[in-house]
Amino acid sequence: MRALHSSSALAANFFDYWTDRNKISLLRAMGIDADSAKSLNFEAQFPTGLGGTPPHLDVAIKLNSCCTVAIECKFTEPFQRSTKGKSEFVKSYFPSSGGLWTQVGLPECQRLAEELCKNPRMFEYLDPGQLLKHALGLATQVGDQFSLYYLYYDGIGERSESHKKEVVCFNDRVGDEIRFKALTYQDVFCKIKESEAVDPEYREYLDYLGARYFNSHSLVKR
Repeated sequence: MRALHSSSALAANFFDYWTDRNKISLLRAMGIDADSAKSLNFEAQFPTGLGGTPPHLDVAIKLNSCCTVAIECKFTEPFQRSTKGKSEFVKSYFPSSGGLWTQVGLPECQRLAEELCKNPRMFEYLDPGQLLKHALGLATQVGDQFSLYYLYYDGIGERSESHKKEVVCFNDRVGDEIRFKALTYQDVFCKIKESEAVDPEYREYLDYLGARYFNSHSLVKR
């Protein structure tokens, strides 16, 4: 988790500051229409009802409205040989009794999951299977009181552009159904910087993130 390329480390460094503080600047930077939040938790679990260990969400923000903003974070994973192009499901996700996603009100997710089961390499850089599993767990536990966010570190080059196109494709397929929203770390960081705050710790937090992850090259508008 401490490795520079680790998405877990980036998520922790980016969000931990807000755990015990007013989160309004963070919420606004992420385009979340809320005036406050009850909690921010890492490695949140929303069991799907199947056996085994539930999928872990990097960050879950519980709003005062009781809605959950679930955030899947990515750094370099979409471009790593060991993780790219995989959207595999175990057989238990497709029981003979009927579609699990359909049963919790996600028919479009069900259709995409079935397509991925037949062709797990439909996507090369995005991992839609992981996102669909998160959506299933969230819908099972909180009904429709959630939004699924995909926060990724933007890059340059052909592979990055292909990744972004796959994100758009996923959104076109199931975005409305799961209230999906894709954001880049760079955009959120810039919007946080633009917010007004006088707390010296806030400035230290921004300076640390800026030096470690967001140099001038990474903040070039795309």
